[in-house]
Amino acid sequence: TAVDNQANRFELLSRAWGADGQSAVVDFRVIPAEPATSPEDWDALMALLAGLAYPTGDGRAMRVRAATFDVVGQPGVTEQAYAAWRRARAARQARLLGTVRGRDAWSIIPASRASAPGAQRVAVSYPEGARRDRKASAKGEVPLLLFNPNQAKDALAAQDWELAFRASHT
Repeated sequence: TAVDNQANRFELLSRAWGADGQSAVVDFRVIPAEPATSPEDWDALMALLAGLAYPTGDGRAMRVRAATFDVVGQPGVTEQAYAAWRRARAARQARLLGTVRGRDAWSIIPASRASAPGAQRVAVSYPEGARRDRKASAKGEVPLLLFNPNQAKDALAAQDWELAFRASHT
């Protein structure tokens, strides 16, 4: 599940993954909010992410194992996002689940675009402090998922080609 923030809303997209890398969108929502100024809106988003589950068709529900949210936007968004994550961690809504391929895996993790085009597809860092030109401070305690959209798009295109090739040869 991933959440993008806009000036007056959050946009949530949940995608389920199955065998052989198949996936499908299972939820898309527009959630009215004021991401740059409202701690209450962020807290409601964290609670939603912590409790998200989708019916499986057999009377059970599958809980979302990982959720991420964008921390970049209008002035004030980054500060609100980091503060909301800290509150979610204190409330045990955001939990460290372990490590995957050497990266910390959190149930809920803030995210931002990787700065370099050749950066890894996904990396987790712990920003150390406030830059002089910004008010937001992670203080080395907030994990940040750095996502390289170029590498991700290339991987998805390759996956689509492989799935299409398999389907045409069965």
